[in-house]
Amino acid sequence: MSSARWVVLLVLVAVMTVAAACGGDSDEGASAGLPEARGETDTSPVHPNVELDITDVQKSQSLREITDYGEVVNATLSQSGISVTLDLTVVSTATEERAKELADQFVRVVKRRGPDHRPVNQLGTGTLDYTITVSYPDEEISKGVKSRIATQISWK
Repeated sequence: MSSARWVVLLVLVAVMTVAAACGGDSDEGASAGLPEARGETDTSPVHPNVELDITDVQKSQSLREITDYGEVVNATLSQSGISVTLDLTVVSTATEERAKELADQFVRVVKRRGPDHRPVNQLGTGTLDYTITVSYPDEEISKGVKSRIATQISWK
């Protein structure tokens, strides 16, 4: 490669590096390096420019995915600020252990589809608090909480 091409290449790399360091075309208030906002009102206490509202599309995708499990009779999801409330109704033949596994999966689905941190092996920490109630059609089985700093559901 000729020395003129090397100079052009180095100048191009330098310009791109400076543009990225300066935020590029982020004149609309977006923070460099953060994902674009996915919501409407509440923001993360850690990253104030990241929206935490679960959109209607994310909500319907999460509900559809969890109700695809044959043991799930019904599921609901609501959000108030950083608090997410999940209700899961399972068939009466499901064991308590299986019902809690499905509840864990419900939180995992919402975290994966929504604006919270994506779970890997454990549910992991995040930016939203979850309260989940698991019931049979005619009685409550258990209630659990997964706070932002917790890595799993704490059952009562």
